[in-house]
Amino acid sequence: MQETTTVQWDPIYEGHLPWYTRLFIIYLAVMLLVACFRGVRMVWHLRSLRKGAPAANGPWLAWDSCHARTLSMKNWSAMTFLFSFVVSSWNLADTLHVISMEKITTTAYLAGATAEVLTTFCFGMLVCASLYAVAFFCETLLMRYKTHQFVARPWTSVEKSG
Repeated sequence: MQETTTVQWDPIYEGHLPWYTRLFIIYLAVMLLVACFRGVRMVWHLRSLRKGAPAANGPWLAWDSCHARTLSMKNWSAMTFLFSFVVSSWNLADTLHVISMEKITTTAYLAGATAEVLTTFCFGMLVCASLYAVAFFCETLLMRYKTHQFVARPWTSVEKSG
């Protein structure tokens, strides 16, 4: 009889996420939710303004408020890029520190460690691009609203008191 032997492969790199990477992933999830919420809220607000319901304090104040929210999303996009870079650099520094302590370093370990760092960085860049895309979409809507509403039907700067 012929015996079959199974070859087991033990991974050299066992990935585990440090606490700061887990915190960063939570931050990314919160940023995606906030961006979606703000985008939907801004579209809803602009639709209500377009239907002819003037804002209580005037249309320019409403437009400025929406524009400030859009700029805020752009700023969060830049902050997410910086956080992504910092977390990836910190993770890479920890990985290099562990590699410097090893007696034998294999390419499989290096590939696994590098893949973990790049995965974290790629998730950060994905959220950064999503935030920027939502901000770009909202800014496009604002510009379209501004040219359509304020050029077609300009309001007077002095409100009529009743």
